[in-house]
Amino acid sequence: MQVTKQQKYHQKVVQTVTLTRTNKRNKVTNTLEEGTWTQGSWEEQVSPTPANYGTPDKPSVESVAVTPTMENTEVVVKYPQSKEDEVETKVITRTIKYVDASNETTEVSPKVVQTVTLTRTNKRNKVTNTLEEGTWTQGSWTEQASPTVTNYGTPDKPSVESVAVTPTMEKYRSSREVSTSKRRRSRNKKTITRTIKYVDASNETTEVSPKVVQTVTLTRTNKRNKVTNTLEEGTWTQGSWEEQVSPTPANYGTPDKPSVESVAVTPTMEKYRSSREVSTSKRRRSRNKKTITRTIKYVDASDETTEVSPKVVQTVTLTRTNKRNKVTNTLEEGTWTQGSWTEQASPTVTNYGTPDKPSVESVAVTPTMENTEVVVKYPQAKEDEVETKVITRTIKYVDASNETTEVSPKSSSNCYTNKNK
Repeated sequence: MQVTKQQKYHQKVVQTVTLTRTNKRNKVTNTLEEGTWTQGSWEEQVSPTPANYGTPDKPSVESVAVTPTMENTEVVVKYPQSKEDEVETKVITRTIKYVDASNETTEVSPKVVQTVTLTRTNKRNKVTNTLEEGTWTQGSWTEQASPTVTNYGTPDKPSVESVAVTPTMEKYRSSREVSTSKRRRSRNKKTITRTIKYVDASNETTEVSPKVVQTVTLTRTNKRNKVTNTLEEGTWTQGSWEEQVSPTPANYGTPDKPSVESVAVTPTMEKYRSSREVSTSKRRRSRNKKTITRTIKYVDASDETTEVSPKVVQTVTLTRTNKRNKVTNTLEEGTWTQGSWTEQASPTVTNYGTPDKPSVESVAVTPTMENTEVVVKYPQAKEDEVETKVITRTIKYVDASNETTEVSPKSSSNCYTNKNK
C-alpha cells in the first residue's frame, strides 16, 4: 500500500510511503488471516526560499506518521510576492536673473540658480513587475534678497519670495529684476562665467543633472586726466571659480571628474564651459528563470490509464542573469545555467512483470525544451495454480435376476485430472 503526500511550492515535493502486510490464506477453507501493516512516516520537509518571494506561511511541513487508513494528501505552502525599493528623483530649478531695466538682455549681477531635489521611494513587485508609487519629499526655493549692484539703483523686487516646490513644477526663470542705472563712473567691470555641464557618456547632448553656472565679476577703477583726457588704468580686483563637487544622478555611475577644480579668474579670460563631465550609465540586473519538468508515469501495459506505481516528477530550474541599462532600457541577455534530469531506475511493482524500460535515461536540459512525459509500461504478471478434479467409476457385481443383490464386493477406481491454470 502506497500513501503519497504532495507539497506545492515553486516546484512540488512528492513524499511516498509504502506500507506492507503479510496475510495468510487457509489452503483448505480459503479464509484469509490478515497480517499487521508495517510502519512509515512522511519526514519533515523544510520550505525552500524561491527567488522574488518572501517568507512562506509554513517554514516547514511537519513529519507525520502514515497509517493504512490514510489517503493521499496535498499540502499547499503559500509565499507572498516580494517588493524592492526604487528611488525616483526629480530636480526642479529656479533661475533668478538681474538685468538692466533699459536693456533686459544685459545682466548686471550673476544669476542665482536655486535647485530643489525631490525624491520618492516606489516599490516594485519582483514577480509581476508592477510599481506602487511612493510619496514625494517636500522642498522649497528659499527667499533670495536682491543684491546691490554698483552703478544701479533700487530693483523692482527687493527680494524673490520663497516658493514651495511640487513635483509637477517645471524649471523656470523668475520675473526679471529691473534696475535703474545711475550716472556712469569711470569704472571697468568684466564678468567671466564658467558653465559646468553633466552629460551622459554615450550621448553628450543629454544632460543628466542641472548645469552649474559660476560667475566672477572683476572690476577696476581708472583715473582720467580732465585736461589731457588720458586714462590711467587701475588694478583689476581678484576672484576665482570655487571647486564644484560633481553630483550623483540616479541611474548613473561614477563620473570622469569627481569634482571640477577651483580656478583663479583673470581679466584676460573669456567665458567658457568646462570640459564636460561624462558619466557611465549603470545597469540593473534581472534574472530569468525557466523550470522544465519531466514526469515519468508507470502504467499497466493493457490499460495505460491505470498507474501501477507513483509517478516521478523531475524538475530542473535554469536561470540566467540579464543586465538592463537603466537609462536606455536595453537588455543584454546572460547565459543560461546548465542542468539535467538524472537517470531514474524503474521500480519493481507487485503483480506486474518486467517493464519495457528498465530505467529512464539521464537527459541534459536546455532552455528551449518543454515539459515532457515518459510512460513506462508493465505487463500483468501470471502465476501457476494447480487445479485437481477427482472422477470415480464404481463397478457392481449383481445377481442377474435381482440386480439389487450384490454377489461380490464392488470396486472403485479413481482418475485424477490435473489442470494447470
